[in-house]
Amino acid sequence: MTARYPNSAIQRRAQHFSNLLKEPDLIDLLTQPADVTRVDLTWARFVSAETGWGPAQRGSVPEDGFLTIGGRFFMSGFYAHAPSSYVFNLGNHWKTFKSSYGLQDGHEGSVVFVVRGDDKELFRSTLISDRRLRQLEVDVTGVQRLELIVEDGGNGIGHDWGVWIEPVLER
Repeated sequence: MTARYPNSAIQRRAQHFSNLLKEPDLIDLLTQPADVTRVDLTWARFVSAETGWGPAQRGSVPEDGFLTIGGRFFMSGFYAHAPSSYVFNLGNHWKTFKSSYGLQDGHEGSVVFVVRGDDKELFRSTLISDRRLRQLEVDVTGVQRLELIVEDGGNGIGHDWGVWIEPVLER
């Protein structure tokens, strides 16, 4: 049977949900061949991951299920309720980290997004308290250890559902 709407948002979400139920083949950032020039960090092995509420999640969020900002659905990213931290070993093999970020739809918190490389701050967002998607690009040349952090915006951690969207590393 052929689907009536092959590119519909419902079918994209259904396929994404089906993929989330499978055990992912995680990417080892240290052993990627030199001809691999871009990786989706969502599916990379991390050294550690912690969130302020609920489990660390790849490609989804607790309860709501889908990563959404400003009404847009995303298949790639991390749930990062403040305070949160995702740590990756880059092994000095990557040059650029790119990601979008923001607050998950339906949550009224306030957060700050931080990128650290080898314990040095490489990026700090302004205070985020709306559901607007923002982008960042950070030079990670020479970085061994990358950390993606979401901090509380200063008014308590209630509803501080930060999300990293489509995080990628490039050579």
